[in-house]
Formats: sequence, C-alpha cells, structure tokens
Amino acid sequence: MTLRNKYLLNLLAGCIYALYMAACANPIAPEGGAKDTTPPRVDSLRSSVSGRKNFTKEPVVFRFDEWVVLDNIGQQLLVSPPTVYAPKVVLKGKTVHFTFDNREVLKENTTYSISLGEAVKDLTEGNVAKDVRFVFSTGDQIDSASLFSTIKLSLTKESVKGAVAMLYEAADNDSVIIKRKPDYFARGGETGTFTIENIRPGRYKVFALKDDNLNYLYDLDSEMIGFADSVLVIDKNEHKTITAMEVSKEAKPPRISDKRADRYGLVQCTFNGNPKLVKTEIVTSGQEYIAETDKDTLKIWYKPEPDTDWEVHFDNGVTKDTVRVKPKSAKEDKRRKTLLLLNQKAYFNKRIVETEPFRIDLTNPVSYFDTSRIMLMADSLPFKSGKYLELRKDKPRAIFVNAPWEEGVHYKMTMLPGSATDMYGNKNDTIRADWRVLTGKDLGNISLNIDNLDAEKAYIVQLLNAGGEVLEEFNVQNERKWEKLILNKQPGKYEVVIIVDLNRNGIWDPVRLFPRRQAEPIFRKKPDALRANWELNVTISL
Repeated sequence: MTLRNKYLLNLLAGCIYALYMAACANPIAPEGGAKDTTPPRVDSLRSSVSGRKNFTKEPVVFRFDEWVVLDNIGQQLLVSPPTVYAPKVVLKGKTVHFTFDNREVLKENTTYSISLGEAVKDLTEGNVAKDVRFVFSTGDQIDSASLFSTIKLSLTKESVKGAVAMLYEAADNDSVIIKRKPDYFARGGETGTFTIENIRPGRYKVFALKDDNLNYLYDLDSEMIGFADSVLVIDKNEHKTITAMEVSKEAKPPRISDKRADRYGLVQCTFNGNPKLVKTEIVTSGQEYIAETDKDTLKIWYKPEPDTDWEVHFDNGVTKDTVRVKPKSAKEDKRRKTLLLLNQKAYFNKRIVETEPFRIDLTNPVSYFDTSRIMLMADSLPFKSGKYLELRKDKPRAIFVNAPWEEGVHYKMTMLPGSATDMYGNKNDTIRADWRVLTGKDLGNISLNIDNLDAEKAYIVQLLNAGGEVLEEFNVQNERKWEKLILNKQPGKYEVVIIVDLNRNGIWDPVRLFPRRQAEPIFRKKPDALRANWELNVTISL
C-alpha cells in the first residue's frame, strides 16, 4: 500500500471515529437558524399502540420524533382510574418508558387512560407535546363516555387551576372521598376546565377537590371541596356537560393553624377561620395584656413581667387547644425601641371623606398620648385637635382623630417626640401626616337596585372596594325589591356582593360535606367605575 493510500485510509478512519463519538455524545440544542416552534410528535410506528383491549400489565412506550426532556412528571402524569402504587416513568433519549409497579393489580373490565400531561418538551425550545395519552381496556371493549365542566371558587367565582374532578360509583357514601382514590378523575387546566374521558356507563357521585398534597384524598383542612347536587347518570358513548362546580374550604370550627410566642411581648395565634368564633381564655400570671383580632390572627400584646409562664386556652365547641407562653426578657427584645408608623407613605396626601375619622396606625398598642404635643393645622391655621383624639379597644395600635372636618380643607398633623407612648414605655419620634377632605364634587353616589328577591329568604348585600374590603353591609329580609342610595364614595372601582343567607346567621357559610350542604349562593357584579360628581346606577336582577 502506498503512503498516499495509507494517509487516505487513516483520514477515513478518523472521520468515521469522529462521527461515532458524536452519535454517542449527549444531544445539545443547535445554535442559529429559525426558532423551532413545532412540538414533539409521537412516532406511532415505534410506540405502544393505544386502544388495546384485553390488556395485561406490561410496559408502555412513547417514542417521539425528536430528542425530548421530562419536566415535572410527578405532577403532570395522570393515570385514570388511579393506581394504588406509583408507576415508574423513565426517559431514554427520544423514548419515555412507563412501567406499572409489580404489586399493581389492574381492575377487570375497566378502561384506563395514561396521560403525560405537559411533561414532555423538546430539547431545543421547550415546546410541549400535546395530548400524549395511552388508552387500554382490561376487558373486551373501550369505554368512550366523557364528562366536561369547570371548577370555580364559591366565594369569588374565579376559576381554579389544577383542581381535581373525581367520579365515584354512586353506591358509595360521601365519606369515600376521604377513604380511597376515585374511580375516574381529571385535573383542571389554566381556566379550571376539565374533561374526564373513557368513563364506563353508570351512576356516579361527582366531587371537585383542590388537592394540596396531590394524593387524590380529601384529608387536609387547607383543601377546598365541592360536589354536584345529585347523582350523575352517564350513558354509553355519552359526552356529558354539567354546570360549573364550586369549591371552598369547609365550614368547620376554626382551629389554630400556627402559633408563635417567640417575640418579646407578643403571642400570635393564626386560625383556619374566624378567631372571633373561638372562645378564648387568657390565664396570665399577673401580666398586663391587650388582645387584638387582625384578620385570621389573634394577637396578644403583654408586658412580660413577672417572668412566669402562662397559658391561653381556646375552645371552638368541638376541640380545645392550649398555647403555653414563656415570656421573653427585655434583653432578648431586638425590636427598635421607638414607636413607629406602620406605613409612612400612607399618611401623605391622603384623601378622606368628611364623615371619616383620620387614623394613625402604629407598630405597638398605644397606652396614652399627650395632646399638648400633637399639633393640627387646617389650611395653615391652628386647629384644636385634642378633644377629638381617641383610642379604641378594637384597634389598640391606632390613634383616631374624629373631628368635624370641612370640605376642601387641607389638614397637617405633627406628633412631636414623646407625644404617644406604647404599653412597653416606648415613645415616638416626630410623626407627620397630611390629608385633604374631599368636597361633594370630588365624590360620587351609588344607587343600588336589586329585584327578583325571594321574600322568604334573607340576604346580605355588601359594597366592596377594588381591594376587596367591605365598605358597606346591609341585611335584607322580607323584600322582593330593594333599593339603597350610598352617598359620598370616592371615585374608583367597586363590587357589589349579594349573599343568600339561607340560615340567617349574618355571614356567608361555605360548603359542608357532613351533612351534605352546598355553600350559600353568592352573586357578584362589578359595575362601571364610579366618577366624581356622578351617581352610578347599579341594577341587579337575581
């Protein structure tokens, strides 16, 4: 062999070796060129054939036409009816292998569906493979009935992403949702819609669950539950649609979900409901204390001396709980010693209505204030505010100025150092605030007109601001039509909420599983924004 031929032979061998090594290397995304927008597709000739009958437990193979990755397969994988044991899903190159656990026993004469959800994405751009499913039957026919609906929140009517719709054979009682996984299920998408497919004809109970721990069981207080009013009959090959299902947390007696007593002078107990519905007994060892309810949290501010442990007892009528408090010493108090505003920015250029008090929110409960060190100016003229200053037991961290304001006047307030003292003896630095009282032309009125009421029922009508805060609330009974003119509201967006108070207890009651009871109906309407010097007419027909 000539030297030239040897050179060509070695060059050819080198090229073959380089190509072999490239084929063995991990795939990488190519650079440059047009962006790939095509999702991976299942190679049907090299994948397990869907629609198999008399299926026996064996691995299922999904082969794709390009390199793929698996993203969050633990939450995206859906097997309906659910398996008892977690299956194994492994990615090898372009192929996803699904394997049943060896202990799994498939139900007889049952149609199963395996969905990979949105877990499969291409390697280059993350395009999601759509509708990757494998359907099989352990019997001699494939069930093809389906159920479609939407899952929403009972209170706000907003769609619930990722909630689970579940079907149980109607022979089971309602406790089945606590004891075992459903016979069929599907997870709702971004807009709360779901489709349960391949259902066997029969009679079913339908539940919706915001499944926080993803175990297909209703077993956490934080989970939201809902159900269809009646048993659902599904015929062969039927594609059924039902009205939206609503979920909420159950109307259970409030219980403590979090308790903290690690801060000097403060115990905080957070509930999974309204703390005001729980009987509370504070058994101190002589400590002075102030109790405050702040949304879902009971805050107990106390002076830690004498340095002795004490307890707080809670009784919701069903269960009892105790929080033991070990007071922290003043040396452990790392908080600033100065009494501060909660939000400095909230007190500049504020706008209030003539009938509103002006409120200063501070970091700790206020014990007393010195009116001689608090100055108020009305359009640059001194204003005697002392007799209008007050403290309230329900808002212990606030100072209220409840003066007869004048429309259009600009007020400025200065609290000199030491003008307010909290229960620990801390005093404030200089605090400044200013606000203007709006005139009638700055404000608007809202005229509410509600008709088609049931005179046999009670209603709660609420006006909410854009932040969801209840500004006005009215109890309506024995009326078929109700009207109300709400005066002097600031321009902006509002919402009207109407609660059908079926048990006449003055509050909205969520769903109950035992005994079975739907959440009380709620109607919501967001009218056009209220404009200044305008009357907004809001008409609602139930």
